[in-house]
Amino acid sequence: MLDGSSPDPPIDTDGHGTHTASTAAGNFLPNASYYGLAGGTAAGIAPHAHLAIYKVCTSAGCSISDVLAGIDAAVGDGVDVISISIDKDPLAIGAFGAVTKGIFVSCAAGNSGPVERTLSNEAPWLLTVAASTVDRSQRATVKLGDGQKFNGESLDQYPTSSGSLLTLFHTTKPTVSITYDGTVIGTSPAPVVAFFSSRGPSTNGPGILKPDVSGPGVNILAAWPSDVEVDSGTSMATPHLSGVAALLKSLHPGWSPAAIKSAIMTASDDKDRDGNQIMDQQHTTAGFFAMGAGHVNPSKAADPGLVYDLGIDDYIAYVCGKFGNTGARVIVRDTTVDCGKINNITESELNYPSIVVAPKNGTAATVKRTVTNVGQANSRYTVDVEVPTTVSVTVSPPSLSFSEVNQKKSFLVTAKWTTAGLPTRNAEANLKWVSDTRVVRSPLVVSIL
Repeated sequence: MLDGSSPDPPIDTDGHGTHTASTAAGNFLPNASYYGLAGGTAAGIAPHAHLAIYKVCTSAGCSISDVLAGIDAAVGDGVDVISISIDKDPLAIGAFGAVTKGIFVSCAAGNSGPVERTLSNEAPWLLTVAASTVDRSQRATVKLGDGQKFNGESLDQYPTSSGSLLTLFHTTKPTVSITYDGTVIGTSPAPVVAFFSSRGPSTNGPGILKPDVSGPGVNILAAWPSDVEVDSGTSMATPHLSGVAALLKSLHPGWSPAAIKSAIMTASDDKDRDGNQIMDQQHTTAGFFAMGAGHVNPSKAADPGLVYDLGIDDYIAYVCGKFGNTGARVIVRDTTVDCGKINNITESELNYPSIVVAPKNGTAATVKRTVTNVGQANSRYTVDVEVPTTVSVTVSPPSLSFSEVNQKKSFLVTAKWTTAGLPTRNAEANLKWVSDTRVVRSPLVVSIL
């Protein structure tokens, strides 16, 4: 975190921090618009939340030491949610300390898409956020000299290249015109995963499905140091999820960060507003490695029915199994951690809301999950698995009955490839626990890894 010796002023001179902070918890601003577009009353996701803002970046960039110091300061101040729109993987170390204090941490997946294996912030104790569009567009019409018209969208585009512009033709009497048609609400398809949003699978932990969820991250209007601004990126999507987490924390103060994450993921939408599969901006189906579990649905997340919970001991067992004593002590920041005295677990054994199963050599593979009832005391859920023909998936037991709130039940998921020979791509499916009033959906990937 920047100290008094820094030549940079303590206020935001870039705009990025102001934009993301106001998206998470900005107060109501009547008559907001951007050059007449996206007009209306603007507000953050949790407009009555208290904002604690820590400047960790300078004009020279964002150093890891400053970012980690900012996280430590936020932990010391007792915040409930930390929103980090910075794609630096060492954030996992600082974030681990925050999660041990019951603080929810959401981070940007990065803007290196649509290439696979490009995402950042992959640690399982982080909510890794992808970016999608919303059902709002800023329409423009291009009219050519011969009268042809082409409808498009123009406002903010994420830069994909840099360089000089070359003027090929110049005239003082143009025959081509561009007309801005204003903001159109209710456009389809929506949401659509942004092309720039970084994709999985995770390179550091392929047994854990990442990103976790997608949120609005294209043409987002929010506060700017001077006024308001429209911007795009997973940086813009992340504070949407941070605001949702703050609302859930207020509604369910006893929930752990993992329970809040589970509610967000299992209640997300895997269909667009028209009931079709969510697509990406290349007009292909957006899989789980693009959108995570789906697009955030805050209303459903408030009452998920079941959650996949995790505690600090579970995360320590995971880092011990993956990194051993040396790595675990760095991440946990505790030199007394002794992995030899801990029941180490693998990625597949972590009680994560999404499920990755990796059958090998023609044999079946099995993973275990445990759900906690946070809905009605007396409830019964029946499994529903939607799988492609290339795999066979069984769940045991096929139903779960609960007699009280916070009761836990475990189940096994077994998957096997049904096709002959070595499969060439992952198979994606949905595992749903269905009751009379709720559907708890987990993304399921049968992996070739």
